[in-house]
Amino acid sequence: MRSSRGTQCYAFNCTNYRNKQSKEKGLSFHKFPNKERDKERYQMWIRNCRRDRPPGKGSVLCSKHFNGDQFDRTGQIIRLKDGAVPTLFAFPEHLQVFLTAVLWNTNGLHNIVTSSYRIMTSLREVQNTTD
Repeated sequence: MRSSRGTQCYAFNCTNYRNKQSKEKGLSFHKFPNKERDKERYQMWIRNCRRDRPPGKGSVLCSKHFNGDQFDRTGQIIRLKDGAVPTLFAFPEHLQVFLTAVLWNTNGLHNIVTSSYRIMTSLREVQNTTD
């Protein structure tokens, strides 16, 4: 979402904006993977964000949603490493229950207990949930 404050982070309930103040705080912002060229990782980002609308062309996630080891800090620009997936979110309970329902519908009753609050962290997990 673009406003006079900058582009807001796409993550649910995140109030960070891509602007000068965020840069001064050390936040970086990252575009979604290409929907055609990196389809599986794009789907992981979408699933993990659990939003009620798809991201737009300019949608970004702030660095607060990625583990520190997912960044390449060797140059002047902080970049995500290949295969990086956002896994750090503060979801309210009603969104955690939604994920349980999705896993239950696709994998059966067994996963309703073991997977209630899971975030997809690898391409293998995405492939296993779509088989």
